[in-house]
Amino acid sequence: MLKTVTGFFFAALAAHASAAEFHIAPNGSDTNPGTAAKPFATLERARDAIRASKAAHPGEGNSILLHGGEYHLKKPVVFTPADSGQPGKPLVITAVPGAQPVLTSATPITGWKLAAAATPALASEAQGKVWVADIPKGWRFHFLYADGKGMPVARMNKSDNFHDWPKVASIG
Repeated sequence: MLKTVTGFFFAALAAHASAAEFHIAPNGSDTNPGTAAKPFATLERARDAIRASKAAHPGEGNSILLHGGEYHLKKPVVFTPADSGQPGKPLVITAVPGAQPVLTSATPITGWKLAAAATPALASEAQGKVWVADIPKGWRFHFLYADGKGMPVARMNKSDNFHDWPKVASIG
């Protein structure tokens, strides 16, 4: 009986050892090999490494381990059915034990400064109280957070009820 249990243990250990494991961290680099010591920076790079691993070693389980910190996603990360594993050998995406990774599409706005006193249409009572920052032309956002708290976004009407908003009379 001991031989069977020992043989099973080593067979399970060998199967686990052959699975690919890739690490990502916010301070990583996509030119790194994706190890714990030299992690990738993006989930996309880890996904692509998993695809290459699956092509070279079909039928093995694979893992992506996320280290703690914020991952700013510029676009959706797409996993297809071909990326998934097989029963008993899945693709597992998980946090490193004790880590708290955060995947977010939020884009930080930097360069905040007080609006100049000579800002056109800025009421005198607002001078010295309005903060401004440059954002890319055409960039639109619907929510604004400062220090993790929702902030009001300037709007034409002081009502959140869209029925009270001005109506477009004509287009063209």
